[in-house]
Amino acid sequence: MKILSIEIRNLNKFLKHFENLGYEVIEGPHAILTDDSEIGVWYVRRDNDIKAEIMAHYVDTHYWALMNISSSTSDKEIIRALIMAQGMNLWRVPVEPIIVTIYEDALEKNIEKYSDDYESVEAIEAVRHYLVHKDAKVLEKVHPYFRLKRVNT
Repeated sequence: MKILSIEIRNLNKFLKHFENLGYEVIEGPHAILTDDSEIGVWYVRRDNDIKAEIMAHYVDTHYWALMNISSSTSDKEIIRALIMAQGMNLWRVPVEPIIVTIYEDALEKNIEKYSDDYESVEAIEAVRHYLVHKDAKVLEKVHPYFRLKRVNT
């Protein structure tokens, strides 16, 4: 087992990268946080065996829609903005390095070859907004890898 911390700009493309390599990507637990960012886990499988786990803290199309409305907006207008965002091309941008736990050595080389960029101008705006106004250190607080590092240092 190996744990990697990786900076990426396009979570959807990263997940698709594994599918293009012949793996199955299954979405696991997911939560929307109180700051409107999200945290999610994905399992990368082949032959019914989990070969990797991915944990990401990210903003998406919905965050972008919410950041563009005022704090005094009515519930009805918030719902309308979220529904409109649902109709857009869904993008997801990590706001901190993702954590990849690898159980198959061959995956590490494939991850090293991976590169990406932001999917849209809106994605860039959303991640910049989040990093200026919110706390991007969620994975550091919840992933056991970081807790172990603090204990051992």
